[in-house]
This record gives sequence, structure tokens and C-alpha cells, in this order.
Amino acid sequence: MPTSKEYRHRADECLRLANETKEIFARMAMFELAAEFRAMAQQLELRERRANTKQRFVFCRCSYSSVSHTISAISKA
Repeated sequence: MPTSKEYRHRADECLRLANETKEIFARMAMFELAAEFRAMAQQLELRERRANTKQRFVFCRCSYSSVSHTISAISKA
């Protein structure tokens, strides 16, 4: 699966090609394709951020649970 950086590179290439052509329909197609590649890059980055956030939440929740058990064990002693 391509990375967001690769999608952005493809979008830039589409924009370059759009600026080089004089055919209006080809130009519009390249602009639309560039927009699609940028949207895919953004979606992939959003998924990556959400996955990282979930991992941090699970780690924090586990750490908090361990601290709670340690504190309650000390309190009972």
C-alpha cells in the first residue's frame, strides 16, 4: 500500500502534467486525479493518527491500572 508521501508525490506529478498540457479535458482530468491523490493521502494520515492515539490510550490505561493496583496494595499494607 502506498504511503501518504507517495500519494502526495503522485498528486504533484498530476499537477505538473496538467500545467504542461493544452488540452482542457486532459487538464481537468489531471486536476481531479491530483485532488483524489491528496484526499487519499489525508485519509491515510488520519488513519495513522487514530491508530497512534488508540495505542497511546491503551498504554496509558494499562499504566494507570498498574498504578491504581500498586497504590491500593500500599494503602492496605
